[in-house]
Amino acid sequence: MALQTDKLPETGHHILERIIVPLDGSARSEEILNLVVPLAERLGSELTFLHVLLPRNSNPARPGEINYPDALHDRTRTVATDYLTEVARHLVQDKARSRVVVAAGRVSEMVLAHSGQGEYGLIAIGSRPRPQYLRWFRESITETVWTNTNTPMLFIPPNMNPDDSEKRGLPQRVVVPINGSTRSDAALGYAGKLAIGIGADVTIVGAKAARSLPLAGDANAILYADEPFEYLGERADRLRDAGLEVTVLRRPESAFDAVLRAANELPDHIVVTTARRRFGIMRRVLGPSVFRLVRHSRNPIIFLPPTYSLPGANTDQSRKS
Repeated sequence: MALQTDKLPETGHHILERIIVPLDGSARSEEILNLVVPLAERLGSELTFLHVLLPRNSNPARPGEINYPDALHDRTRTVATDYLTEVARHLVQDKARSRVVVAAGRVSEMVLAHSGQGEYGLIAIGSRPRPQYLRWFRESITETVWTNTNTPMLFIPPNMNPDDSEKRGLPQRVVVPINGSTRSDAALGYAGKLAIGIGADVTIVGAKAARSLPLAGDANAILYADEPFEYLGERADRLRDAGLEVTVLRRPESAFDAVLRAANELPDHIVVTTARRRFGIMRRVLGPSVFRLVRHSRNPIIFLPPTYSLPGANTDQSRKS
């Protein structure tokens, strides 16, 4: 798939026109606003704050139906709406457009339903990924959302100090690991649009090609395996043609380790990457690989689902040689 950087818009508004932010009332979930609000302000995005109430009836008439059978739930809904309104008033102020939504049901189902129906460009998650051993006893909301969504997800590292995140503001660098897969090319296109939107530089990290890449059928992977420097240089030049400052680093380790190494070697940045989903016994035992990276990271990360494609991207799989 050809990298469509020659058609990059002037800002990243096209990919982040609407951002949904689930909030549960905890300080941890609100930490994401230190990054999301400046992002929305710069890109002119609309923020939707979503709070989910557990339904009184465990068996609603229809899946996802909002059902408030008594006055207690009416009062609870009012309190939740007031909470989101206060968040918008004090934390967002007039920096970005915002709206509030209160729903009842399973949290993961409500996040998936609203993010899918509202055509959101990003799900901003402030909660911590659940530790591995706890996943065996209780649903991991973030894992369920990640496994079933086609919307990019933004995470901040669990060890980020709220005071530090307030001082950081928007990152001035976007880091994208490339391993030769077509999916990583999609991440590079997304990273370019984001970098233009927030006025940041781009660092391309050429990582070790994944062993499971279908080298026989993926033209990008074949080129990357044969001529990695030419491959990375071509993609860097396309981003430069769009007016971006681009640095290329070559690393012998996996994309996972390359991202962690970049966290130690580069100034504060935001990572854009794709990741596979695990299913069956691998998911049950090991959990999603994306959450391992979140737990070890020191920088915000945007994960693109494997099936994600840039809005308006050319689906033609051929590439210019």
